[in-house]
Amino acid sequence: MIFKRDKFKKLNGCFYILASRQSILKSIDSFFNNYKYSREYPLFVFYFDDPYKDDFKNNLTKKYTNISFCELEYKVPTHVKESKLFYNQKYIPYAQNSFSKKRMGFLHMCNFFFNIIDNPIINGFDFALRWDDDGLFNKKIKDDYFSVLKKSELSALTGKLNIQSQVHHFETRVFLFDTYIAYLKKYNIIPKCDLLKNVLKNIENNETRFIGEYLFHQIQHMTDFNIYNLNIFKNKNWENWSNHINQSGGIYKYRWGENELITLFIRTHYSNAIEDLNLWTLYYDPKGADSNYAPNINLDVDVNLE
Repeated sequence: MIFKRDKFKKLNGCFYILASRQSILKSIDSFFNNYKYSREYPLFVFYFDDPYKDDFKNNLTKKYTNISFCELEYKVPTHVKESKLFYNQKYIPYAQNSFSKKRMGFLHMCNFFFNIIDNPIINGFDFALRWDDDGLFNKKIKDDYFSVLKKSELSALTGKLNIQSQVHHFETRVFLFDTYIAYLKKYNIIPKCDLLKNVLKNIENNETRFIGEYLFHQIQHMTDFNIYNLNIFKNKNWENWSNHINQSGGIYKYRWGENELITLFIRTHYSNAIEDLNLWTLYYDPKGADSNYAPNINLDVDVNLE
C-alpha cells in the first residue's frame, strides 16, 4: 500500500497500550525512534494493579513528555458466575490444558480492549493507534496513520490481516458465531462484507461450519497493531453490538478475543472496512521487545472475583 505524503496536519488522535511487562520500555523506545509522528499525539499507558515502580514511570514520562500512565479498575460482570468463567469450562481442551485461574487477567484485557470506546479518556478522540507492550518497531515509519485513515475513508488499518489458523483459535470462539447470528436476526441486519456473508453461509451449514470458521481468519485483523477511526463506534450500531456481547458474557465465559469481536462489527456495518498495512515483520515484530526481557508482571494473574 503506497501513501501520498501531504503536509502534516495534526488530527484529534491518540496512542494507547495496555501494559504489564518490563519490555514496555524497549517497545516504547522503538516506537519513538521509528514512528515519525510519535511525539505529536498523546500516548496513554493503561495498566491493572500497578506493575511499575514510581521511578520507572517518572523516568519514562520525563523522557517522553506526551506519555500518561492510567490505572484501570477491573471486575467480573455480576451476571457471569465464577463457575462459568473460561478456566472452568473443562469441556474445552484449551481451557482445561492451557488456561488456569491465574490467567484471569487475560480476560480483563480482552474486555478492556473490546470496550475501549467507553473509556472516558479514549472516547474524546477521533482516531487511535494501539499496539501490544511487547511489540517492537524496527524500521522507520514516515506516515501519520491517522491522516492516512481519514483520507482513505476506511474504518481501520491493521498491521496484519491474514493469520494462520491454530486449534486454540477455534477453542476460544465457542458460541461466538451463534451469538453473532442471533445479533443479526435481532436487529434484521445483512452484513455489508461479501466475504463475511460467505463465512456465515458455511457456518450456518453444520457440514461446512469448520470451513466457515477457517475462512474467517482471512478477514480478521490482528490484535497486536491497529489504527481505528473511533467515530465508527460512536453510534447506535456499536451500542447494540457491545451490549449484545457484554450481556452474553462471552468474553469471560469463552475467552472471545476483542479482535474477532471488533472485526465482526466493522465487517458487518461498513463496506469500506479494513486495510492491511502488511507491516509484519519488516516494520513491526509483535513479540520482539519481549525477547530479552523477563516480565515484571503479566496478565496471567489471580484477581478478586467479587
